[in-house]
Amino acid sequence: MRTIKDNAIIQSAILMLGFGVLIGVLFPFFSDFVLALPKEKVYTTIFFTVCIISGIIVGLIGFLIIKITIIKRLANLKNKIDTISTNIQNYIEGKIKYVESCTDCFVENNRDVYDLGTKYNLFISIIRQFFWQYQKSDEFYLKLNESLEIKELNRNFANLLLIILIVWVLRFLTLIEWEI
Repeated sequence: MRTIKDNAIIQSAILMLGFGVLIGVLFPFFSDFVLALPKEKVYTTIFFTVCIISGIIVGLIGFLIIKITIIKRLANLKNKIDTISTNIQNYIEGKIKYVESCTDCFVENNRDVYDLGTKYNLFISIIRQFFWQYQKSDEFYLKLNESLEIKELNRNFANLLLIILIVWVLRFLTLIEWEI
């Protein structure tokens, strides 16, 4: 079960609303000391209430701006990751013949949060290149298998190539400098 601790979006909303309330509570004192407004108008229930409501509104607006700009892009990136993951899983399970059939795997805007879109597109290109090489070698060994009739040897070699592919992908992931 997910908690508030696990959900950065809810945490952001709570922090922004909390900060808005804090500013709303502190603003009357600021109005008194810095702006030198009359105390009889500043220290009233209605003024405190309006300041707190204003702070909440500012917190909500700040959260909506973050949601529209950053969270929308991260959700798009998550959907693309889901698409490529499903595509690779379908390839591994034999449901599709080529990973190239994934036409909706790249993100359109490469200037996402912390260049995440650019790094993601690079990563997907490398994965597709590895799968393309694997597919070509698999096709070659299938033809070789038909001509030499050494099925077990070719099957083991194809599995070895898949393991090498996975090792290269994992190696690439460890080399990327994620600047988050």
